This record gives sequence, structure tokens and C-alpha cells, in this order.
Amino acid sequence: MSTHISRRRVVAGAAWAAPVIATSAAVPAFAASLDCVFADSPHKFLRGYSDYRVEEEFTVPANVSKLRFDIFGGGGVSDTGHESGSGARTTGIVEVKPGQTVRIIAGGGSGGNYHRRGRLTTDGPGRGGRGYGDGGDAPRFTMPAEVVAEVTKRYPGALNWRELEDGPKGTVEVYGHPGGGASALLIDGEVIAIAGGGGGGGVTYSYTSAPHAKHFPAVLDASVTNFYHPTDPPIRSFAGSGLSTRGGDATTGTQFYTHSLNTKVSVDGGKGGNNGAGGAGAAKPEVPTGSPNHIFSYDSQNNQVLYSSSTAGNAGGSGFKAKGGNGAVAYSYQLDNNDPKNLEVLTLPGGERIEFSAEETAAEFNGYQFAMSGGGGGGYGGGGSGAAMALSAITTIQKWNNNPAGIRQSVSYLQFSGAGGAGGSYLSPRVIQGEISNSMNAMRTGINVHDGEAKVYLCETKG
Repeated sequence: MSTHISRRRVVAGAAWAAPVIATSAAVPAFAASLDCVFADSPHKFLRGYSDYRVEEEFTVPANVSKLRFDIFGGGGVSDTGHESGSGARTTGIVEVKPGQTVRIIAGGGSGGNYHRRGRLTTDGPGRGGRGYGDGGDAPRFTMPAEVVAEVTKRYPGALNWRELEDGPKGTVEVYGHPGGGASALLIDGEVIAIAGGGGGGGVTYSYTSAPHAKHFPAVLDASVTNFYHPTDPPIRSFAGSGLSTRGGDATTGTQFYTHSLNTKVSVDGGKGGNNGAGGAGAAKPEVPTGSPNHIFSYDSQNNQVLYSSSTAGNAGGSGFKAKGGNGAVAYSYQLDNNDPKNLEVLTLPGGERIEFSAEETAAEFNGYQFAMSGGGGGGYGGGGSGAAMALSAITTIQKWNNNPAGIRQSVSYLQFSGAGGAGGSYLSPRVIQGEISNSMNAMRTGINVHDGEAKVYLCETKG
């Protein structure tokens, strides 16, 4: 059914719209405007495509005095089952004149590049959604050459880790998700509305030296709990969503260690853009040291070298066309300096003797890893990116396989990164009945709903 808009409705909506932008000027008088009727179908309907923005211009026809818009910012990528990382939705009505140029931009969603290696599915390097303000990227990162050299000197097979059928062991790279691009409406170059993009999600991955199938019982490790741990499940860092003029902040993530549930580590997410100012990147996490208990330690020992690091997130850009902060990266590595000629031998109580090859042993104790955080959404002030942490740990209470005669102690790594904040949104003082809300377009499992949209409806005068 057609929507009729009268002067009474327009003026009534102005009172609501005023608080959205504190610096609102006086609402234009519509007394001289003729009544008009909005079309049922949009005059223009654009949707972003993957990480690409889609834009178009048109000239206001002679019989049009107003237009209504409905704009979605590009969404980020959320964790399964969680409505995080949605772009903002801006709606409203604005007066126009025949001959004016209207430009609409539909931002792209998070440009994540999913790929699988063995049992690990993660996001690869990818750019943020392009838009009026671009989402923060997950740029490609390469481990320092000297680290790769030290690991491969001890375990040449580390260079072929991507081809492992059973998934990565000591070597892995884990990327967070890029942010979504902002969508916008402009009239004769004046910014009328911006819908900020959603933040990109962070990631978590943990691994520990795998025991042999016939190990001694009661093997302990220094890895974190899985996602569905019954007593103390980890809390992921969820990306910020567009909610109002201020983009939503990403949340803090927390991980707990399997055999020490009181031992936890946390990473923060980035802040949302606000009123044209970029959101702050997440604070640099503190890298734990020492032994939090009698089970494992974060320090090198037993001729086994551990390295951990953390990185603060990047701030989002400022202004109307602000880019979200790019993902930040942290890396870790583990080196075994025990004599490789000293092989691990497992002698079971029944007398069975299992001798491990040098390559088998090296694969479990030498490796390098990195984790990248989620990027911020683009918008009126880009969202900041999350922090990143890469942790190494070693068991102290027992040897590998719980073998009393063993040489090496099990090691683990944790790749943990925070999500990005959403981009800020904007409504011009000219907008009537304006509203900013959550578009609920975050990417969910198997459903690509994360691209931005822009719809414009024309209000045509009678006669």
C-alpha cells in the first residue's frame, strides 16, 4: 500500500530526530511543498557484493519533492550463533529538489577468505568491506625469517605444515575477520546519512603436544579448554555492531586452561567509532610469565625455548569516510634444544617398547604460530581493531606421554585475538523521522547476510 506523507507527519517526526545529532539546525519548512505519495517499490536498490561496494547516482525527477531511505552498513563475521558484527541501519526522509544529484553507496560485507587445513577451519588474509568508509583489513602476515629458520633447522617438515592431512601441529597461522564497509546517501555531495559497518570477529586456536595412543594414563597438557567445556567454557570476543551514532564496542574474550580452570587469559576487543572520531584499538594484553600452578609454566626450561607476545589493536580512522582499524598480529614459537639423537622411548608396563623417530619428536616440540585480530567497521569514525595474543606454555609436572623416563616436556600454544568495534553512523539535521538501529546482518553459518544495502523511495507530487 502507498504511504501518504503530510506536513503534519513530517513536522511531528522532527521532534524525535533532533536528539540524534546534537548540532541539528532548524528543520526546513515544508509548508510550500505539495503533498506527495511514496512509491511502494524502491527507485534504487543496491546491495554490496562480497567485500566490494556498489554505488549509483541519479537525478531527482521533476515531480519529486522528498525521498525516503533505508540503508544497511556492511556486516562483519560473527561467531556461530551470535549476532555480533552487524552493520548499522539508518532510515529517514529528506526534502529534495528536481535536478539534484543523489548518490547512494552500499558497502560490502567482511571480505573473509575461509579455508580449511586438516581439521582447522579459519579465515585467511582478506580486506575489509569497501564502502563509503572501508572496513579494517586482515592483512597478510609473514613470520620473521629468523624464527622460521630456527624452527626448520630443528624440524624441516615445518615448511610443509599446510599439507598435513591431520591438521596443523606445531605450525599454524590464524587470521581474524575483516570489518564491514559503511553505506551512505549523499545529495549534491552533502552527506545525508551513513550506516556504519560491523566489526570483524576474533579467533581462538590451541594445541598441545599430542600423546601417543599407548601413553601412560593421566596425561596432562598446557592447552586451554575447548569451546563446550562443561564447567568453565571460554568466552569469545564478539564483534561490535552498529546500534546508534556510536558504533558498538567489541567484547572481551577469556580463555581458561584445561588443567587449571582458575588460570585464565583475556584479550580485549576494539572500540566503536563515535561522532566522526575513530574508535580506540584494544589495549595490549599482558603476557603471563612464570608458573601459575604446579602443572605448567610460561617460561623456557628443560632445554626447550618458549616465546610469547601480544599486540594492541589499531585505532579506526576519523571523519565521514573513515576506515576501520586493521587487524593486529602476535606470534609465538617453541624450540627443542635437546640433542635430537636422544630419541623418546616409551616402555609400557607390559614390556612393549615404542621408539619415536627424530622427525616424529621434532614435530611435537618445534613450531611457530601467529594470530591476527578482527578489523574495525568503516563509518563516521571507524571502529578500532582487537588485540592479539600468542602464548606458549610447557608442562612442569610430568614428561611427554607421562613417561617417567622421557626427555622432553609437553608444550602448547594458544592463538587468541579480540574482535573489532563497529563504525559510527550519521544522520544530517535535514533528516526527518530519522532512526539509527541494528541491521542484524552479521554473517551467520551458511547464510551470507552480511553485505550492506541501500534503498531509496521517491515521493511524487500529485497532478
